[in-house]
Amino acid sequence: MTALVEFTKVQRTFQVRNPAAILGGKRALHAVQDVSFDIAPGQTLGLVGESGCGKSTVGKLLLGLLPPSAGDIRFDGAALSADTKDPKWRAQRRDMQMIFQNPFGALNPRLPIGRQMREVLDTHEIGTTEERDDRVIDLMRSVGLEPHIQDRYPHQMSGGQLQRVVIARALAVSPRFLVCDEAVAALDVSIQAQVVNLLQDIQEERDLTYLFISHDLEIVRHISDRIVVMYLGRVVETGDAEAVFNAPRHPYTRALMAAAPHPEPGRRKDEPLLEGDPPSPLDPPSGCVFRTRCRYAQPACGEAVPEPVSVGPDHAVACLRSHEI
Repeated sequence: MTALVEFTKVQRTFQVRNPAAILGGKRALHAVQDVSFDIAPGQTLGLVGESGCGKSTVGKLLLGLLPPSAGDIRFDGAALSADTKDPKWRAQRRDMQMIFQNPFGALNPRLPIGRQMREVLDTHEIGTTEERDDRVIDLMRSVGLEPHIQDRYPHQMSGGQLQRVVIARALAVSPRFLVCDEAVAALDVSIQAQVVNLLQDIQEERDLTYLFISHDLEIVRHISDRIVVMYLGRVVETGDAEAVFNAPRHPYTRALMAAAPHPEPGRRKDEPLLEGDPPSPLDPPSGCVFRTRCRYAQPACGEAVPEPVSVGPDHAVACLRSHEI
């Protein structure tokens, strides 16, 4: 099957102030380094890792909100434009939308939510005036909201309702691909389940493709077909969701699984929890970026960046000792 989204050897470097320089100066912050994956039509790719590993940067790169420093990003076979003045950029953005973590921050507190949804249709000149009003009502009903709520302001609604509004607004232009950036992290657990189920229903009805970014492993396992695990800007493990969760082969993935809450209190964890903080992306370790926190590390791990190695059908690990784990 031809991939809808292709992300090949992508890098993103930011120039930031050097805290060690007395007279200022800049240093390179490597947010994303040689990241590669693809997403097939109708598939959900789960992207997991600790805060600061580059997950949200990947989402912004995929939507053309940030230009890559190197590498190739393609959507439906066409190179992704990062130039907002390029007519192709707007056309591509209709096919690609984002659902943000904080729904209140994603909405204008001074405008009724119906008007904010209508603005999307006006901007892209979708339908006539009457058709746009009807479209707003249809969108609200599609996410489980009553039409009269369109007259409310964001502060008059619950977090779950606001996230449904954000989802409806993302669907307004009939996209083919959604980036869900911690889309349920700000919600109560019971509401999280409702929103996740809603996203799955919408995906099936509209044949959508998702990149689902989250730190909640259970939600990622529930919704994803495939998994990408990132650490300090690099991909350390990829594969079919069940293969990665049932038989993780990278030490970092194993530590993430061990750190996740388990329904059986007191159950012994086979893998120790991670110790210490990730290294600074301003000064990443040589070779394997995880070696400074890895109990399996050897001198060879600091000599070269490990290449992904196949460890099973649709399962690859970037670890020199993956065959031993």
